[in-house]
Amino acid sequence: AELYSLKERLPFEKLNGKELSYNNILDSYGSFTAVNDFQNPACAIFKHVTPCAMAIGEDICSAFEKAWSCDPLSAFGGIVALNTPCDAKIANFLSKKFIEIIIAPDFDKQALELLKKKTNLRILKWNEDIRKSRLIKSVGDEFLISDSDNIVFKDKIKAVSGELNEREEAALKFAFTCVKHIRSNAIVLTNETQTVGIGAGQMSRVDSVLMAAEKYRQYLKNNTKPEFLYLASDAFFPFEDAVIEAHKNGISNIKKLHKKPDSRYPASMRHIRFHLSNFYRRLPLNLRSTRSLIWLAKANSCS
Repeated sequence: AELYSLKERLPFEKLNGKELSYNNILDSYGSFTAVNDFQNPACAIFKHVTPCAMAIGEDICSAFEKAWSCDPLSAFGGIVALNTPCDAKIANFLSKKFIEIIIAPDFDKQALELLKKKTNLRILKWNEDIRKSRLIKSVGDEFLISDSDNIVFKDKIKAVSGELNEREEAALKFAFTCVKHIRSNAIVLTNETQTVGIGAGQMSRVDSVLMAAEKYRQYLKNNTKPEFLYLASDAFFPFEDAVIEAHKNGISNIKKLHKKPDSRYPASMRHIRFHLSNFYRRLPLNLRSTRSLIWLAKANSCS
């Protein structure tokens, strides 16, 4: 594979490691785009063009530690992206792990020395924000060209049932920012600052819910159960099956009652609070994706 650019130079410098493969390039661009959607210090770990973990923190070390704890099994051989400079503490931890690539806008001197001891590790210093670039995809001998998908929310979240306080709204926005970067059908379970279960790339949305729930069960083996779970979906639920499975796997005991329970759901589930993003993603050829749903639930143990 060969990489071409419409600009005079690439947006990154390779400071160390082997040549970048086709998948390395896709994961590098995807992961650095993802972390730059957050205002807080953020870390994303990508595998096969989709995140296996995302987190934010008060500082980049906190964000990295949360991201790694989300799904350390999947993080093996992954791509780690940071939206602020990498320090020695992170570098020291990663020097003992196998990852393909570490990406950051900069690296302090000690961090670079530690990381360069792994001669095959690709170290990318990213110099510019690439989110405004147009997207070009080849299909046969043709090309699809679209504007970048830079908007997470068009306007405020619409509460279909119950009310949102500022803390809850911030958590839901974090969850929806995460799901934007996950391959459809995409479901993500989060606490307020990190993903705790990701279901990606399944042919049915209910299977993505089941995958996210299983990842959440694995997360609970080594981490404290969050007080609240937030679920985000990259599209609407056409049937009740995904909502029912989410409920079975720990999404229940909601803070406020659903004002108008949906008669399709069992009575025990009519407390789920639904919130609409009211945002359509603009795709090439004027194709439009469906409206997305997110809801808040109090965490029960997944059993």
